[in-house]
Amino acid sequence: MVAAYRERLVNDPGLRVASFDVFDTLIQRVTATPGEVFALLEPRVAALTGGRLRTFQTARTLAARLARRNLPRRDSDNTLAEIYRVLVDLDLLTADQARAVRDWEIAAEKKVLARREAGCRCLAAARERGLRVVLVSDMYLPADTVREILADLGMADYDALYLSSAERATKYYGGLWDLMLARESAAPAEVLHLGDHEISDEKVPAGRGLKTFRLPPAREEYRSRPAIKNLHDKGFPDSAFPAPSLFPALTQGLTQARFFADPDQSPAPDSLFGGDAFHLGYAALGPLLAGFSLWLARRVREDGVGELFFLARDGSALKRVFDILAPETAPAVQTHYLYNSRKTTLLAGLWDAGDILEVVMGYFLPVSLARYLDDKFGLAAGEAPPELFKKHGLTPETVVSMADRDRFLPLVLDLAPLMYQKAAQTRAALKAYWAEAGFPGDRRPAVVDVGLSGFIQAAMADLTERPDLAGYYLFLDQRASRPHREGRRMHSFFEPFMDKFSAQFKHKYQPHYFESLFKPGDEGSLDRAELDENGRPHLIFRPLTDSRNRRTLPVIQDGAAAFARDLAAHFGPWLADLPVNPYSAARPYLTFFDRPTARDARILEGLVVDDTYCGTDRKYFLNPGGRGDDSYWPEGAEALRGDA
Repeated sequence: MVAAYRERLVNDPGLRVASFDVFDTLIQRVTATPGEVFALLEPRVAALTGGRLRTFQTARTLAARLARRNLPRRDSDNTLAEIYRVLVDLDLLTADQARAVRDWEIAAEKKVLARREAGCRCLAAARERGLRVVLVSDMYLPADTVREILADLGMADYDALYLSSAERATKYYGGLWDLMLARESAAPAEVLHLGDHEISDEKVPAGRGLKTFRLPPAREEYRSRPAIKNLHDKGFPDSAFPAPSLFPALTQGLTQARFFADPDQSPAPDSLFGGDAFHLGYAALGPLLAGFSLWLARRVREDGVGELFFLARDGSALKRVFDILAPETAPAVQTHYLYNSRKTTLLAGLWDAGDILEVVMGYFLPVSLARYLDDKFGLAAGEAPPELFKKHGLTPETVVSMADRDRFLPLVLDLAPLMYQKAAQTRAALKAYWAEAGFPGDRRPAVVDVGLSGFIQAAMADLTERPDLAGYYLFLDQRASRPHREGRRMHSFFEPFMDKFSAQFKHKYQPHYFESLFKPGDEGSLDRAELDENGRPHLIFRPLTDSRNRRTLPVIQDGAAAFARDLAAHFGPWLADLPVNPYSAARPYLTFFDRPTARDARILEGLVVDDTYCGTDRKYFLNPGGRGDDSYWPEGAEALRGDA
């Protein structure tokens, strides 16, 4: 696109003036539509007016229409002051309130605006060509405000600004073009205009003889992609919590500004995320983690929690995004990353046969009995006496599944004394490590994890004798009912849906879609906790040898962090009170897993599902080389088969 514009400049020696639209051409709002700027102000306006004006977005939009009716000529344009005068005349705001809200609107506009680099590169090309550069815009903001915005965004290199509100003439009806041509003493054929609007920036100036070049707005590029239609909506149609939220519009705005503002670099049309790991992280994982973080910040403020311990390894990405948003949403909360695994924590919590039985009744995939005893009870190969295997007619190589529990349970109970010894050693080592890490602390602590059942929280609370230890989770399932009955403080981002949403949220029971992508790419699972000869804790991790995980996961998570940084940079003042519908936050991420395109599915090709405790390590999301029959992700495998 920029190359084509540059070619127009070079091949037309008769040009003297390069004209540029401003909004959506040189700068862009990082919202889905301009109206979200007004929606951001609604809580503050409601508070200012004592609740009298709660729907500021509607009132502000209506005021602009009514102000236009008051214009002496149809081809004129309103100023921002005139629009706010309508709100005063309607008795929706007092004069003092109108001045305050008008200033808030201007501040909000400045916050949500960013450069559109494709347009800026065209302006630079016009400067290189030696043309006079003028900016021509239909805009109600004051001229001084527009100049200030442009300067703040590093765009002060222009010769003149023609603004409809200042000149009382518009591009749409043509008067502003006539005025610009007269002041520039330019013939229409000497001007090349770049803008985004089909009528104001293309049809009308071309009708007056100006040369035009259209740069479609980012939202048009975004909405033109069939695969992306309805990706950021209000939630699932039959959601148990269908309340709309502003969050999807902000997500869409940031995504379209980041990836669709430059036609030369827009993602491939046959994909949701361009087949790019960073794009997937930004536009899918980022909104999910940011939505969870906003919910978490609100909950801990309400609950008076002072310290959050994000549990390794799933908590790594959760903590990274929370820490980016916390200065705006929960500045008083301290956060920590605590090495942890289900294996070590639940092993430390083995006190009696009832605890052993609870582990045995847990979920696992078919594995060898030796592997099962190691994963679940920390008994390494050779530690279990061979005569016990023989006594029960089993061998270490015997493959067991959940259906075989009654077959191997007697062996497990015979091994109980050895397990209790392992448990005592692990308890001592974990407690020493936790003490070094400052856990549980004395500022109303809580743990943070993906889910599902909350048993690790219960074990940690028992081991530290802190029954007040709270837990915050992405989601919980019915297995969390027991800790709830025991009085554990457990809260879930998807809490309203525990009994209602499983049919819609089908990936709830495939947690590796969450856990595996949340983990660090270079960190193995905590396998054992021991005390060295000096009584110091020593953590032993399973080595991580999967090069694809090392390459891909950091890129996905870098994308999520970039989304969080952009969200904080542009919407920081409003984040603390921004409501989030969990479905809306999760929708892009779940859509990726539920309806992937072949190009996007390949992002996870060769990525290992990493959950040793359930026996699913060394299983691929998508088998490399397109062999999808044994892939963990059936929808991804089907997408690749359809593309074959």
